Amino acid sequence: MRIAFALLLLAACGTKTGSGGGDDGGVANGGECDASHDCSDGKVCSITHDASGVGECLDATGDIDGDGLLNSQDYCNSGPGGQYDEDRDLIGDDCDKCPIAPPRSTPDPDNDDVESPCDPDPRTPGDKIVVFQGFRTGIPQAYKQTGVWTVNSGGDAVIVPEAGTTATLTTSLPLQSTNIAVFAGYRVNSVDANQGRNYVGIVAKDARPASSAHTSCGAQRSAGADSLAIENETTAASMNMTNAFDTASLYEVTLGVEGLNQYCVVIADSDQIATQATSTGEALTEAGLFAQGASVQFQYLLVVQRAAALD
Repeated sequence: MRIAFALLLLAACGTKTGSGGGDDGGVANGGECDASHDCSDGKVCSITHDASGVGECLDATGDIDGDGLLNSQDYCNSGPGGQYDEDRDLIGDDCDKCPIAPPRSTPDPDNDDVESPCDPDPRTPGDKIVVFQGFRTGIPQAYKQTGVWTVNSGGDAVIVPEAGTTATLTTSLPLQSTNIAVFAGYRVNSVDANQGRNYVGIVAKDARPASSAHTSCGAQRSAGADSLAIENETTAASMNMTNAFDTASLYEVTLGVEGLNQYCVVIADSDQIATQATSTGEALTEAGLFAQGASVQFQYLLVVQRAAALD
């Protein structure tokens, strides 16, 4: 599985609207619309999930899929759920084939229902979104925590680790596989300059009793120098990084695992840094977030898995 790490930054704010043609310059009920134009008054645009991005204007006060959400509040009008839209592309998290970025012009060339840039290998079918958590409804009870995690008013998972500790928030993965990609987006609130090391990112590990396999991937500051770091049970690698703890920046981090090979990428605004390491190749059964020596607000956790390794 070749890891394609070109992540898109979060889209700008949007609303559920569609394109012109009604008496007030908008499309009438049942007409075609898209994300960049308005439906007529009292209507909202339901964006269908295909390559064209064409949707249908619906009555704002209706509930076409009967899930209890009004059409004006439902970003998945063709099925249950759809209250939240992490990337603001008018496709709800519950029905989005890549909930962290709007669809590209050719979103899913391998037709495996995982769109780029979420698909680690967009040329080969078989990848599956197994975890997406935007923390809008809180931290799920099934998640394992070290440290005290809270959710702020914006729906971000926030951690302020105690001095000298590493806080983690992890969830179990449903597939036994050595081919996974873990994604997270975060902002740094503050950095504890008294700590010998500041380290923020994502972690994956084999939680089975007989295994010690684990990998961490993220931005670190040590001895006044910033870098991108990847560490596992056998090796560690790093690459110099400029200002890894800027409180004004949005960071997006990706950990890719394909057999023995592991990759770590951080995008800080428009800058992208990447490094890699090798491991024992054990299957990783949990994935999640971590922070050491910094207060951080994580926007989402996304995990994509392939059921079996490619030849």
